Formats: sequence, C-alpha cells, structure tokens
Amino acid sequence: MENEEYETIDLLEVLNAVRQHLLAVILTTLILACAGFGVSKFLMTPKYQASALMIVNTRQDTTSNVTSDQINSATKLVSTYSIIIKSDTVLQQVINNLGLSLTYPELAGRVTVSAVDDTQVMKVTVLSDNPEWARQVCEQITVVSPDVILESVEAGSVKVISSASINPDPVSPNTMRNTAMGGVAGLVISLGIIFLTVLLDNKINTEEDVTKYLDLTVVGVIPEYEEAKEMSKPAKKSHRKLFTVGSDAPFQFTEAYKSLRTNLEFLSASGSCKTILITSSVPEEGKTNVAVNLAITLASSGKRVVLVDCDMRKSAVSRYLRIPRSRTGLTNIITSHEENALASALIRMKDTGITVLPVGTIPPNPAELLASSTTEKIFKALQNAFDYVIVDTPPVSVVTDAAVLCRVADGVLLVVRPGVTTIQGAQLSKKNLEAVNAHILGVIMNGYNAKKTGRRDGYSYAYSYGYYDSKQETDE
Repeated sequence: MENEEYETIDLLEVLNAVRQHLLAVILTTLILACAGFGVSKFLMTPKYQASALMIVNTRQDTTSNVTSDQINSATKLVSTYSIIIKSDTVLQQVINNLGLSLTYPELAGRVTVSAVDDTQVMKVTVLSDNPEWARQVCEQITVVSPDVILESVEAGSVKVISSASINPDPVSPNTMRNTAMGGVAGLVISLGIIFLTVLLDNKINTEEDVTKYLDLTVVGVIPEYEEAKEMSKPAKKSHRKLFTVGSDAPFQFTEAYKSLRTNLEFLSASGSCKTILITSSVPEEGKTNVAVNLAITLASSGKRVVLVDCDMRKSAVSRYLRIPRSRTGLTNIITSHEENALASALIRMKDTGITVLPVGTIPPNPAELLASSTTEKIFKALQNAFDYVIVDTPPVSVVTDAAVLCRVADGVLLVVRPGVTTIQGAQLSKKNLEAVNAHILGVIMNGYNAKKTGRRDGYSYAYSYGYYDSKQETDE
C-alpha cells in the first residue's frame, strides 16, 4: 500500500509547486525565448529563396486545344519531371555553365522541385545565403532542364511561365518560430523539473503528508519566527539565541504554541498526560526549541512546569537558556543516589516561569543510565511536584534513549520539520515508538512554510526558530 502511495502524484501538490516557483518558470521561459530570438537574429545566417514556375504538357505542340485527359496526364508527369530536374544530368550542367564550386550533392541539397496544388505546374526553388546566386542558379535550371527532359522522356514539353525571382525576405531562420520554440522549451523544461522534484520528493511537507504516511494527528503547527533569518548571522556571544514566545514574539508564533497548549490540555482532560516526551526523527528538526517554548507556554497559563533535559548525546537546553554546563543535573542525581540531590539540581527560571532540570555530566552510557530504576523514581517525584513534565530527548530513530524513556512518559510528541524530515525517517520513528508501546499523542510540524507549500488556509504560516553563535552551530 505504501509503495502505491509513493507512486501517486497529487495534482494539487504539483500546482502548488508551480505556484511557488512561478517566477522561476516565467524567467526560464523568457530567457529561452530570448535565446531563440538572439540565435536566430545574430548567430544564424539568413537564407534567401529564388523560385520559378514551369508548366508541363503532354505534347510538344501546344498550339491546339488541350483536353482534360491531357491535363491529367501532364499532372502525373510532374513527379517524373521533378526527378529529372534534380538529377545529376541537369544540375551538373548548371554547375558547369555557371562555374560553381559546388559538387552535385551539395547543389541538389539546395534545390527543391514540387507540384503546385496537384496541377501541371512545377515550382523550382533554390535556397542560398546569397539571393543573387540563388536567382542565377534557379534561372539556369529553367534553361537547361527542358532540353534534358525532352531527350529523356521523348514526350511532352516543359515551358517556363514565371522566370526566376527572389523573395526579398529571408525564409530562414524563422525568428518568430524560433522565439516561440525557445519559450515553449523553457516552459516545458521548468515544468518538467518541478514535476520531477515533486515526484522524487520524499519529505514531509504538509499536514496531509502526516495523515497520509504516518496516520497520526497534527496537534501543532509552529510558524516561522519572522526575525530568524536576520538573527541567524554570527554574533559575538558564544551562546545560542533562542526565539521564545513572549511580548516581542510575532503574533502567529505565540498563538501557535497557545493552540498546541490547548490541544494538550484537552488530551490531559481526557486522561493522565502530565509527562510529555518531545523527540524527533533526526537532528535539525527543532525538538529542543519546541520543548522549551511548549514549557514556557504551559507555564504562562499558571501551570507548574519542569523542563527535563534528557538529551545526553547533544544537549542544547543549557546552551539555549544560558545554564552553565558544569551545573549539577539529571545524570549526577542518578549516579549519586542522594535523596536531596533532585531539589538542589532544579533551577527556577524567573524570566520564563519554568523550572529546569539540566542534563548534568555527559555519561558514556546514556541509555543504560536512563533505564535505571533511579531514573523512574526521579520522574515520579517530578510528576508529584509539577503539573507538567516536559522531556527533551535525542532523535528516536538515531539512538534508543527516547524509546527507553517512554516507560516514564504519559505521551510522546513527534516533531517533524517540513522539507527536512523524510517520510521513511518519520515512519521509522513511529515504528520504534510503537515497538515500546509508546502513547504517541500526535505530531508537531516545526518549520512549516506556507510559501514553500503554497498553502493559504489556517496553517498558512511557517515556523523556523532562530539562534546564532560564533560557530553557527546546527539546530537541535
């Protein structure tokens, strides 16, 4: 079934992609159209055409009246006479008479003989970049060919009814046609690239993708922080810059987290959902940013919230919140076995209203440490002391830490980032969570960009948190 879904192309998705890259399509079309015009106008040598008309009769004597049968017979002779005119017998004599430097095949390639509307009239055409040269050759053909035809066929006659004349306008290149062909080529190429991009795209891009490929509910869509691009430039400070909800945050950014909070409160009302594990498929999907901002948003409604940093592989919470890495944390509590160690490790963040339990000293065996009974006791204590326990964990498809912690969590939120998270990666993450009987609450789309997806509905805003440091560290 999944393979069939991959082969299905959503027309709306293609149209959205075209709309997104409409300017590129237009520019490509115009560029190739201009290229066609430029090549035709400045690079291609103009070709001129000289032509003459000759009439075919079945009798050499044309003084008496001509019957309809004779006309029909003459019409049939046109094809025969055309072959004779283009033969080496005629054209070689033309070459000799005019002293041309061409060979017979070269001249034959420039000469065309055709019937005029299925009549007994033949049209001889000569093509050349020299109009006078074309006229002379055409005229010479009309002089030489009648005698050769009579000698060869021994019947009928050929008479010139219109002497060789030059078309003053070049017949080649056709500038208008080449310009149009260039434009069409540009349009086809650009649309073809867009189609292939959509066809080969294996990323999660929209809410519909989550429903289609994961069969999970989207519980939050976080828009792009408007200043993220500006603030992503290197700064003098060594810590990362975290854009958080607050009075100076864009309205849609803050409202997106409030909407997420509402959804979680609804889930909590329908059942116990105090300890929420935040994870992702791979790095750079923004799970830590989601965890921090979700904790702050929950705290702003008067809830007691603790944020637990369980990413013992690549911790980012301390960097974001400017907590010294030397500060005692979760790992130190687990290994110390001291009863009062938890209380002393908790950090109250006055500016955000949340409490943070940092990761502590990075251990060599994170998964084994998190699987200990002490870890379970710590989380029970946190559940008793706080309304919500938000847990930041490593990507679930990379290491097993998140899966190990599922036993202490009431639910799991899977963070995906449009254009980054692959369908296969998200499916693997879901599979790993389901393998440990994790309660997947839903999916948070982190990094949604309406301009890239072409959406203009309620989710028509995008998310991207921003931070910067002197080393321009990657997103967690």
